[in-house]
Amino acid sequence: MVILASGLASMGGCHITFGGGGSYGNLNLAVPYYAQGDTLLCGPTTVRMWRRYDGLSDMTSESLGNGMGCAWQTVGCSQEQIRSGAQIYTNTGYDAYVDDYGGVGDPDVLLAQFFSRQITSLDNGVPVIALINGSTHAVVPHAGNYTTASDGLKRWDYVYVQDPLAGSADYYYVAGSWMQSVVQQIISSGASNGWSGNFDTYGETHVRGYADWPPGGDWPPAY
Repeated sequence: MVILASGLASMGGCHITFGGGGSYGNLNLAVPYYAQGDTLLCGPTTVRMWRRYDGLSDMTSESLGNGMGCAWQTVGCSQEQIRSGAQIYTNTGYDAYVDDYGGVGDPDVLLAQFFSRQITSLDNGVPVIALINGSTHAVVPHAGNYTTASDGLKRWDYVYVQDPLAGSADYYYVAGSWMQSVVQQIISSGASNGWSGNFDTYGETHVRGYADWPPGGDWPPAY
């Protein structure tokens, strides 16, 4: 089980900050920004952003971390704990699941489908928590510009991210850097199921987070 520990995240030169405001492009959820404070509170803080976007009462990142069962003082949160947090503490409820771009098929196509689900959820007004940098850090993509390709898939041109690291609101990624960074995402199946009519293609081998979670063996699986 990979543990999300934001102190391990290496931000590198993948993005630059525009300092908030300005023109986002054709998509903007206006997810409120909160800094994580403690080094290992990135997961609960992203759930806090999602919760506040849904108009629910504020909770501290620490209280969310405790409620999610995270050992945030020592190791951080797992993907499953963040998914559970989205289910319990946001309006998405048990529609939230852990999504990745594994499966059977052309890896480039699977990757395009993965990000099309991400954009579709945001376009439908439902946040996504992206797990980046080898699942060591959690952020919330909330704005950007996308294009609908000839195959019907929505694809990023660029994206703005609410990164709970202090001072990291409105970080900007070009599409290539963003797609190289994201490993998995916590997403709403209902908000993303119009992403190109292919959501159910892989069945339970691709859509995880219900009775079959956690999967057997090592996680994440090797495809």
